[in-house]
Amino acid sequence: MGFRLRQTYNIFASDFQAEMAVVGLRPVQLSILAIVDENPGIRQGKIGEALNIARENIAPLVNELEKAGHLERQRHPTDGRAFAIYLTPQGEDLLVRSKEILRQREKVLMSRLTPAEQQQLTSLLYKLVEKP
Repeated sequence: MGFRLRQTYNIFASDFQAEMAVVGLRPVQLSILAIVDENPGIRQGKIGEALNIARENIAPLVNELEKAGHLERQRHPTDGRAFAIYLTPQGEDLLVRSKEILRQREKVLMSRLTPAEQQQLTSLLYKLVEKP
């Protein structure tokens, strides 16, 4: 199973990474933007937890996105020692464009399956990643 999942990921990722490079993002950066979009004001550590990225690795990624103007840090409203992370308008625009690239890439890959198979696969993948 692991081999087939990896093989599927490789098929998806090879073209997706090239397409994302056009907008100037790596897939992990897109994931960070999506997490922040769904959780405005999230703390940096929580982004890392959501994506299973170690604290020491999430900081440089958030820094890159902030430096590029896609994210901004503000003092956390309830914890003066922490920062809340938000998308900038530029980050919001980039996320919209990137999600469209992602949808198109998924559409190409999923076109090999019937609509029922697509729904079943999606449901099973969610089930596999749910925490027990």
